[in-house]
Amino acid sequence: MPGKWKEIVELKLEGQRFEGHALTLDVLSELIEYQNLVTKTAVELYKRKHPERKYLPHHFEQQTILRFTHIGDGSATLPLEAYFEDGVQMNAFETGPVVEAVELTGKTIECLQQDSPLPENLPKNIIPLFGKLGATLKENEVDGFKEGIC
Repeated sequence: MPGKWKEIVELKLEGQRFEGHALTLDVLSELIEYQNLVTKTAVELYKRKHPERKYLPHHFEQQTILRFTHIGDGSATLPLEAYFEDGVQMNAFETGPVVEAVELTGKTIECLQQDSPLPENLPKNIIPLFGKLGATLKENEVDGFKEGIC
């Protein structure tokens, strides 16, 4: 079914390794971990809102696949996009679990960076997954997520 890619978040990496819009290949694991966090969080949020459903909607996990098509300004800024199919699925996903998962993941990362309490609505089984995020970053490097939901 036709649809569109829509920017939902910006990942900004700062530090000497990222100057001139550069990415080293080991940092790609950060994107994979972020993708994993968003997918698993979206699944848990959907299950929470729909306890009566035995299965996830058709193509649910494919809807959480993120991509970037260029590296933007800043040291290295990656505008991450999600694909939304036209029709009922687009309406459900543009305001549903994928967007909520991105927002919740961003808030959780911010809380972890500031050493403040985690968001109350964060599914408990997702918390350990945050331990892998940032593993490839060095002490003087910073990562940040800026919500870019249109």
